[in-house]
Amino acid sequence: MENAVFSFRIIQRSLVTFFLLVVFLWITGFASFLRSIPIHTPDDIVKSDAIIVLTGGSRRLEVGTTLLENDKADLLFVSGVNEKVTRSDMLNLLDEQKILKNDKLFNCCITLGYTAEDTRGNAKESLKWMRDNSLSSIILVTSNYHMQRAYSEFKSQNPNIKITKYPVFNGKFRLLSWLIHPKKFTLLFLEYHKLILTNLRAYCCYP
Repeated sequence: MENAVFSFRIIQRSLVTFFLLVVFLWITGFASFLRSIPIHTPDDIVKSDAIIVLTGGSRRLEVGTTLLENDKADLLFVSGVNEKVTRSDMLNLLDEQKILKNDKLFNCCITLGYTAEDTRGNAKESLKWMRDNSLSSIILVTSNYHMQRAYSEFKSQNPNIKITKYPVFNGKFRLLSWLIHPKKFTLLFLEYHKLILTNLRAYCCYP
């Protein structure tokens, strides 16, 4: 009987220790993720082969087209466009919101991608477009909180490409205000766990 109680206590302590270790690793990882979130855009960036904009967040397309107009790349690829949105619809949207000042750039230099439904799909369709056009360097445009996961997806599928991160901010980013705001904290919480899954999949499934 005493041996059974002793064994139970050992198992109990082991489970508690394991649980505390998991909690510690989670907190450490979450803190590392928070530190990785960009807090400003790069002051100066080298010209790349192309700009890739991931749909799904405000101002991403505006920032991407501005970079194109400023000659930071010769081509722009918009990944994850709704299949119901035609090129004419997109051009009208850009004109209405006064996002693109030079319409000629749209015809010559902007390509729309329709196959992606998530970040993994963004990387897949963007990298295919890059291969089809013999491109090797990009400026990646997405929301600042989404940047690390997007970067990981692209690098896991093709570690040889050169990526310049260009995070997009919807207003001034203050991490503390995000942490105390329920909806924004939930967004960060979910993004962190999606990043974990992305890294696990990259470790298990990609060479």
